[in-house]
Amino acid sequence: MKKMAYMFAGQNSERLGMLGDLYRESRIVRDTFAEASEVLRYDVAQVCFGEDSDFLHQAAVSAPIIVMAHVASYRHITDQYKFKPSLMAGHSLGEYGALTCAGVLPFSDVLTLVTHRAELADRIAAEKEGVMTIVYQFPISESEKICQALRAEGRSVWIGCYNSHEQATISGKAADIAELEWYVANKGGAYKRLMGKSSFHCPLLQDITDEFAEAIQGVEICSPSIPVISNYTVMPHTIDNIYDNLIQHLVAPVRWQETISYIKRQHVELLIELGSGMILTNLINQGDDELQALSYEIDKAQINEMDLRQVVGQ
Repeated sequence: MKKMAYMFAGQNSERLGMLGDLYRESRIVRDTFAEASEVLRYDVAQVCFGEDSDFLHQAAVSAPIIVMAHVASYRHITDQYKFKPSLMAGHSLGEYGALTCAGVLPFSDVLTLVTHRAELADRIAAEKEGVMTIVYQFPISESEKICQALRAEGRSVWIGCYNSHEQATISGKAADIAELEWYVANKGGAYKRLMGKSSFHCPLLQDITDEFAEAIQGVEICSPSIPVISNYTVMPHTIDNIYDNLIQHLVAPVRWQETISYIKRQHVELLIELGSGMILTNLINQGDDELQALSYEIDKAQINEMDLRQVVGQ
């Protein structure tokens, strides 16, 4: 028997056609799309299965749709197998999906909340020319050194997500990020600029924390029914610290590498990614021999063949 956890990816995991097979197969998934459409006041299925990728990739559109995909997948896998994972963790925006699936945040409220969060971040990005880039095939310690050196010169660059030993997401001002990318390329690393103009998980967003705090404190929360690991503390959320954790989440880095280490210390062996695609699945399978990671959307046939009830002993 294996201990199992669910994981949820964040921004840039959206894509046209996302959850298409599950949508066609499952009334639960279709009902979740419809529920989200009612809250968001546009046809979510039309956005996901249409041809306007520019609209989908707008942060205030993609954020609630990504979380909707988390919840739809969770409802489907729970209906299929009738059990709960040992714990859950979300990367960046994915933490909102995890908390919603754990019963902490109401589904309708979280869709409105993450839309507002994206709008606030976009406003700051426009004012401060904020962007994010993924640096990969490059030691994270070297990324940290470059950020520190550039900040010493007055530049605005920070590691926003510690993804793995050789991958980091860097947040900051566009001109300063471009300079960092130049240094990375000249030192043999690679980078990929993320879509959109947001710069999450860095001090550039400090100016919106009060406004976001007011919004999130208007949402009624419950204790997690399943442990959810915080990006900010790398410990399970409690009802007493959820508000503060999510406010700090705007300006503090995502400690994903430490989160995976925590998950392994809990003797978890199988991670299933819920939502769209397999960003986190690929990240783990490329760099960790101790964990098996599968995407529920992409690897569903393999997961069905495994018979999860027997795998986890429920």
